[in-house]
Amino acid sequence: PQAKGDHSENRRRKTLGTAEDPSEDRRATLGNAEVAWLIEQPQRARITLDTERRSLENEIQYLKFKRQQVRVAKDQVEVDSRYFLSQLEAKKARLREVNVMKTFYCDHRPENWGILKQEAARLQHKMAGLVMQAMPSKEAQEAMVNPSAAKADADETDAEAGTDGTDAEAETQEMDTEGMDSLSVLDGPILGNHGARYEGDIFSVAKSSPFTIQAHEFAEADGAIDAATFPGYDKTTGYIERFWDTDRRADQPSLELRPCLVFFDCKSAVGRAAEEQMYLTRVRQRCTVAFYLAICAVDPSFVELIPNFCQALDESESRSTAEQVRYVAANSSRASKLDPKSYRLSPCNAPYRMPLALLPQALARTGEPYINPHTRVCFESWKPQTSTSSAYLKPTEDSGQYSAYMATMHIYRTVKSRSDLPMSMDFLGLQPRLADFKFKIGRRRTRQVLIQHKLDSKGRALEAPLHKVGIARGDAGNRRWYFTPFERFDFLFYQFEFSQGTCRSPRKEFFFLPERELPSSFYTTTEIETTFELQNFRRYRFFMDDGGKWLDQVYAIIESNPQPRHASPRPTRPITLVEKEIPKPIDAAFLARQGYTEVLHQRHRYFFDRIMRQCAARSSGLITCFSAEHPLGDFGFCQYTWTSKDQQRYRVRGLPPRTNTDLPAETHLVPIYCFARDLECQFTGPAVTPAQFRRLNSQSVARLIIWDLGGRDTIGTSTPLAIVPSEDCAPSDTQRKLYADSLKVTHGNRFTARMPLVTDLLNSGLYASEYIVGAGPEYEENNLSDVWKLLNSFACRRSVEHPEGIHRDAALYRHPLRLFHQVLATEHEMAAKAGMTIS
Repeated sequence: PQAKGDHSENRRRKTLGTAEDPSEDRRATLGNAEVAWLIEQPQRARITLDTERRSLENEIQYLKFKRQQVRVAKDQVEVDSRYFLSQLEAKKARLREVNVMKTFYCDHRPENWGILKQEAARLQHKMAGLVMQAMPSKEAQEAMVNPSAAKADADETDAEAGTDGTDAEAETQEMDTEGMDSLSVLDGPILGNHGARYEGDIFSVAKSSPFTIQAHEFAEADGAIDAATFPGYDKTTGYIERFWDTDRRADQPSLELRPCLVFFDCKSAVGRAAEEQMYLTRVRQRCTVAFYLAICAVDPSFVELIPNFCQALDESESRSTAEQVRYVAANSSRASKLDPKSYRLSPCNAPYRMPLALLPQALARTGEPYINPHTRVCFESWKPQTSTSSAYLKPTEDSGQYSAYMATMHIYRTVKSRSDLPMSMDFLGLQPRLADFKFKIGRRRTRQVLIQHKLDSKGRALEAPLHKVGIARGDAGNRRWYFTPFERFDFLFYQFEFSQGTCRSPRKEFFFLPERELPSSFYTTTEIETTFELQNFRRYRFFMDDGGKWLDQVYAIIESNPQPRHASPRPTRPITLVEKEIPKPIDAAFLARQGYTEVLHQRHRYFFDRIMRQCAARSSGLITCFSAEHPLGDFGFCQYTWTSKDQQRYRVRGLPPRTNTDLPAETHLVPIYCFARDLECQFTGPAVTPAQFRRLNSQSVARLIIWDLGGRDTIGTSTPLAIVPSEDCAPSDTQRKLYADSLKVTHGNRFTARMPLVTDLLNSGLYASEYIVGAGPEYEENNLSDVWKLLNSFACRRSVEHPEGIHRDAALYRHPLRLFHQVLATEHEMAAKAGMTIS
């Protein structure tokens, strides 16, 4: 009771502000400092815990970021592996050619055996290097072989961080959106150098052709075929020597001694989608060149020789006008309805495509009715125009690059005249934009060094300091820097001229600098001019005499610098960001069209993927896609036996074993039209639009027509497929006239009559629904196996019964792949001659 009374008294005193708090006695005992320390302890603990919590959150974010980096690195390893493996196949093809040449020369010219043996050994060594580069890392191999384990590791990381992975994906998408604008400015230099690299591969292979000539940099054309050099140049003759000989013969007074040149230009693309594999050219260049050699970074083991039907040489026109520099398309390209991995290379360019190893054989055929050596497409009406002038192989005299061209040719003449030095000069055949030319040092064992050549354009007085030396060209919107981390070279050859009065010729001096001597400020400055009055530059400055003695100094510097490049990577230049424009709001009409397009694309992708799955599961048959709006069909089905490697490749990566690029020209396929609508229909089938009827009526070739009877509500599910053989479609004269009148209707006007239904076009007396493949009240995905069986029957049997009771000759529906390519090439030729652009 006493204790209870004491507590009551304490509560009463606490309410009145006079409670006997035990801490008061403790404060008096400890002192003021200890009291302050005890009071601050909870606050300190709270701050410490908050700091630790933020640290843990930062670590979690870092782990998520590293996980995303691992995923991106795995994808990059797969891309690099595909590239190196394709290069490996090209080198294997070259090795086979060398072995054939070795056998030939052993029987007829034994003295050449040593050279061929060295070539074979060099190729084998390069193949071994490509194999090592193509092998992914151990972690990437485990991720590709066992993707489920990699996903489990990622999920375990999420579990330890206390998340389910969705936050990381959302944050990654947010980071990608924020960094998209800043990284997009690098697309130009990176992708541009990729294109130049693959263009260099074209010239590396084309050098084995004895008629190929490489043009000088900044010329209207990239190269030419000289039909007047029969039997042609030796394969060991350098490109610069071929160019010099052609330019010299072009000035001969006799026409019989002049060259007969067919100009061409090299194009490159890096996009994966079909519509991104379009090559651009200027109007003047389109009038100059006879054909284009195009290559895509998706698969650089293939090259495309695209004839130019718009060539119109006019050698009297020398100056460029605004119309002549306008960009136009060099090829036809349509957006595909399928994923890029379904076709790899654009089906629009398939008629012109061939393996890179066949390029010399194709170039030798350009002087006669040209036939593609791979696709067997014949271009009978293509007549390339020839010229005896070499003006298109060098820069024009009114351009800023002509003086650099003259300086380069002066260097070549000097090197050629100094036969006492083991030194030669040539254009760059492998990577033309990496430097301007190369020096070859040595007679037996040669060493080549890449030379970046620049010419000062300022008028300088004698003994004037070398300030304001240009290190970039172009305006602010299209500036090209001389020194960047992705444009590497071994030595810098920079020429200067100093005035010595009106009566004497200018004094010429030059710097021949190893790349490692250049300061890092050359790579980071945003100024377009800098100074060459540097201490370490002085011992590399020489006088360029007319006798060519200056070449001794160049040779000595090359010999004394076996490693001229900087050991570590160079820094990058700051990037200037451009504000992004606010997109305009999308109108309802566009959304409606977009919805209709999505239905068509989705149904095509669904059909292609499901049939390919059936082929992979049965290890038999193959479906391939063609160009959008192809006159013969959207797909083709052929016989094919899958290997276990093909099945594994498709199951893991979703890549088909073959595309129409890989198939031989005489492979027989069954053409398939696939039509889909965004509206539902009845048993009589949908209405046939004028555009669909025009495709059906464009060719008389027998083919299968598949009508997808589902509407927009069936997206993502299987729908009934009515497969109608083309021999059952027989429109009447009245229907043909109706379609002809409907095609003339312009936008904004109404059609005069309703379009016929599918059943109205049939001559079999059946409804469209009676052609449906598969049975049952519900159309399930398993019924696609019946579709595969029907397609396989048309591909391999003599007779097929479809629909029930109607027998058909299946051989009439099989056509060689060469026919598909020929029809598409003919359509492109007609469009080009009519002045149309297929986009």
